[in-house]
Amino acid sequence: MEVEEDQVLKCSSLVVSRFLFTCGHVALQQLVHLDVAVFGELKRRRAVSEASKESKTGDGKGSKSVRSSNISVAASSTKAHKVCTAI
Repeated sequence: MEVEEDQVLKCSSLVVSRFLFTCGHVALQQLVHLDVAVFGELKRRRAVSEASKESKTGDGKGSKSVRSSNISVAASSTKAHKVCTAI
């Protein structure tokens, strides 16, 4: 079986536009996931480690900073979840 070198693949513009839309949608969902799950967890871990460092120094203010940072992370994840479901 011989393959011609001059063979051209043809595809409908509708199929190409749907494929590009799907690729863009998946990329956007990946960014939302990274923002909500991964970066939120990293922020939480950083806040916990800073709080433990502050508590080791005997400052006494470490527990308040952990509470406020957890609230801000929870609020940001709620906002991102609303954006994710709206799309």
